[in-house]
This record gives sequence, structure tokens and C-alpha cells, in this order.
Amino acid sequence: MTAQFAEPALGGADYDGDPIQAGNAASLTFNWVNSGASTMPADAAEIIVSFPNKYYMTDGATPPTGTIANWFDWMHTNVEGGDTWVGTLNKAVPAFDGGTIVFEVVGITTTIEPEATTIFTQPTGKFDKFLNAPGNDNLAPKAEVLTVLPVELTSFKATLEDCKARLIWTTATETGVSHFEVEQSANGTAFAMLARVDATGSAVQSASYSFTDTQLTQNNYYRLKIVDMDGSVEYSEIFTVYADCASVVSVSEVFPNPVKNELVFIRLNSSLNHEDAQILVMDILGETLMSMPVVISEGSNLFSIDPNRLAAAPYMIVVEGNDWRTSVSKFVKVSK
Repeated sequence: MTAQFAEPALGGADYDGDPIQAGNAASLTFNWVNSGASTMPADAAEIIVSFPNKYYMTDGATPPTGTIANWFDWMHTNVEGGDTWVGTLNKAVPAFDGGTIVFEVVGITTTIEPEATTIFTQPTGKFDKFLNAPGNDNLAPKAEVLTVLPVELTSFKATLEDCKARLIWTTATETGVSHFEVEQSANGTAFAMLARVDATGSAVQSASYSFTDTQLTQNNYYRLKIVDMDGSVEYSEIFTVYADCASVVSVSEVFPNPVKNELVFIRLNSSLNHEDAQILVMDILGETLMSMPVVISEGSNLFSIDPNRLAAAPYMIVVEGNDWRTSVSKFVKVSK
């Protein structure tokens, strides 16, 4: 029996509207093309697009647009670590034909650094593999989300440095401003004051302020309470600092990524010793495909998994114990 091949390729991925203001929209555009020299049949290929849903995501109901979006039947899922769309080719595509696909996204919460969207194209189960050159079947465009600021502030950001959250904000003018109160929450709802920072009171020039929070949890929600001289208050938008370093166990590195058929290594940092745990490998729908028991020691740990029996696709890795679970890490397996 003659093997069948699908030869799609990706390119040109870019965000229009980066950086994205929290609460505002932006669009992701990329190209998909049949790079083979023959017609690609319907059902031959699919596209998987996974957004980092704690930072920005689609509305989950509106499929993509673009010149070739209707060439695919789209299905949406929303699992831990990714707001994901899967499109299956629904028509025959002539050689070298293709076009653009556009997703509309909305900023959710402030990024510490630009976060990547995973775009992957692969053959369906009806076709054996791709013939296109390595690197043409996966992309990782990045976008940054900034906080929407109240009128008194010209900037407001946070960075994670040595497992500490450093908050920095700048004002343009401060007419009638008494002070700022830095508030923190572990759940995004119940806030408590961490510190009071007095305003300079300048009405004609900018001023800069900073505060460092050393007592972090994994999820840290911050806002500024701006207090005027007359006692009236205004709040900044809430933004989040995710600090895996504050977890009892965290994944610091997954490599190599992308991977072909070599071992995938997972580096963990742990404050626990002799802790029984499981390394779970899941598909983009959250189904566990591999589970490996490990014993974690205090400090740095290095484990490996064999991805040979996994198909070419993006995957998620989570490590969990009796009463803890790491955040999701991702890797992509590519075809040979």
C-alpha cells in the first residue's frame, strides 16, 4: 500500500496590538499553506492553536476569521494552561495554495514577560506524516499584556526577581494625592494592605515609586489604592505575579523543546525531601497519556521521559504530589 502524505506549512505569525492592554482586544494572524506539489485531500491535516489563558485568550465561542479559516472545522477546548482551538481541514487544497487565519484575543492579566502562543499543524490519523522541512509545522509568537491604568498613573508594572515581586509605578501629576497603599491578595478577591507609600504631592512633574514584596505565594494579586487628601480613593487594575519559586515543588526547565525522539528532561526545584510524586504528560485536551512515579529530593531534581510512543503534537507536563501540583509546562514533539 502506498503511503499517503500531508505537506502543510506555517509562517508569518504576528500579533497586531502587542502589547495588549488588559481588557482590550488584539489579533493574531498567521499563514497556512499546502507546501506539497500535489492536492491535499480533505481531512488530511489539522491546526492546533493554544493561547496562555491566564494572560490572554479568545472568547471560546467565536471561531477564527481570515482568507482560509472556513477551510477548517473548528473545535474549542479550555483546559489548564491553554485556551485551545483545533481546526480540521474540510476541503481539498491544491498544491501551494493557502492563506491567512486570524484569531481575536482579549488581554486578561498582566504578563511579567511576553508569553508565547503555540501554533502547530499536523496530519490527521488518515495520513502518515509530513514531508515539509523541520520547523515549518510549529510557531510560537509572543505577546505582552499591560495593565489598564487609572488616570493618575503613567505606568505600573511588576517583575519577579529572586522570588520577590518588585512593584514600580510612575505618576504624571499628583494634585491632591495623599498616599498610595499597596494591597495584596492570594485569591484576587480579599485584599490586605502591605505598605503605605506617601505621595510627593507634585502637580507639575512626574514621580516614581517602588515596593518589594518578599512573602510570595504561587499566585500573587496586587493593586494600588490611591488616596486623595479629601479621603476619596481610587483603585488601579488588579494584576498578577505568578511565582513558581514560591511553590514547594516547581518545574524550572523542560528540554530539549521541541523534541524529536530523544529523551525529554524535566528539572524540578523542591523544598520537600523524599516526596512521592507523579510526572504526568497530557495532550492539549487534558487527557493523561503518560504517568511516571518519582521520588523527589530537596533541592534540584532531574528526571527524564521517553516520548517515542507519542505522536507529533504539543503536550503539557504537570508534576503532582499528595497535596500539591505544579503549574503546567509545555513541550512540542515534532516529526522526524
